[in-house]
Amino acid sequence: MTIDAVCDAFSLKRDAYYKYRNRFVIKKQIEKDVVQLVRKSRRTVLREGTRKLMKSLSKDFKAIPENWQVQAIPYNNHWDYS
Repeated sequence: MTIDAVCDAFSLKRDAYYKYRNRFVIKKQIEKDVVQLVRKSRRTVLREGTRKLMKSLSKDFKAIPENWQVQAIPYNNHWDYS
């Protein structure tokens, strides 16, 4: 599917398409980085809460995601801690 077809289908201009695409790519990269850091942290401290997790993530991150984003990542990736 061409960019023109996508832009026509969603009534977007080309620059808006690239803006949304770049925003999506950046969001996915941040989520991927957070998932790696959370998995690394959860290996050592399985029952670490969101506040402590955010504090430990702040050392590794320049732009820290919001609390709800960190809480939603395990749910969205179907992690089971039982």
